[in-house]
Amino acid sequence: MERAFDAARNSIRSRAFLTGIAIFLVSASVVVVLWVGAQEVLSAQITPGRLGQFILYAVLAGGALGSLSEIGGEMGRLPAQPSGCSRFLAIRPAIAPRQAVDAAVAGAR
Repeated sequence: MERAFDAARNSIRSRAFLTGIAIFLVSASVVVVLWVGAQEVLSAQITPGRLGQFILYAVLAGGALGSLSEIGGEMGRLPAQPSGCSRFLAIRPAIAPRQAVDAAVAGAR
């Protein structure tokens, strides 16, 4: 039991460390982009609106990539939990398959 606790604690530490590094790198890159963009706006190479567009697109793309990486992390933990994996695969969708819907519509005519 103690070994499992130590393994879980080490896993949490490494994940927290990597998350901290990722947050730092993202924040640093935003600062660098803003600095370079501000310099280009001051030298009239780009307009402030163009800089704002780029920042908006970068934030949207970064959020999407963050969500995908979180999903990837959760999927990576599934094999460590065989019961959770088998329960996930055993779920039957509540929506009827297309063939059943087509058959029901055809029978109603």
